[in-house]
Amino acid sequence: MKRSGRKPGRAFRFGYFWGSATRRYALFEATTMRRWLLAKGTNSKLCDWLLLIPKVILIGLSLCVLFWVVVVYLGVLVLQALAELRAVPVYVVNDENGWRDGPAGFGYYRGDYRVDGGRDENLEQGRA
Repeated sequence: MKRSGRKPGRAFRFGYFWGSATRRYALFEATTMRRWLLAKGTNSKLCDWLLLIPKVILIGLSLCVLFWVVVVYLGVLVLQALAELRAVPVYVVNDENGWRDGPAGFGYYRGDYRVDGGRDENLEQGRA
């Protein structure tokens, strides 16, 4: 089958690289490591298990990481859907509200009104 003139994408190149790396490791494991273990006097069945254990651990760790990535991703999607439905309050930061020095002295303001329960500095100093 003749390829079109398009350059293969990143996913294709990554898959090609991953496949060739996997084949190279399998060949290395089958020849060098197995031969070395058998030369050290390891039983053939034990050799198979010793070569299988790292693969099982790697697959287990990969599945664990993948599980938590999916859980976080689905959690973000659920929260986003709830926010779009207005089921979760969306807090908007308003620059007019907050701690500042206003007409009634320093305090917490909402709009032009001081809403904190603090004491007035002018009354404290006897200037009222």
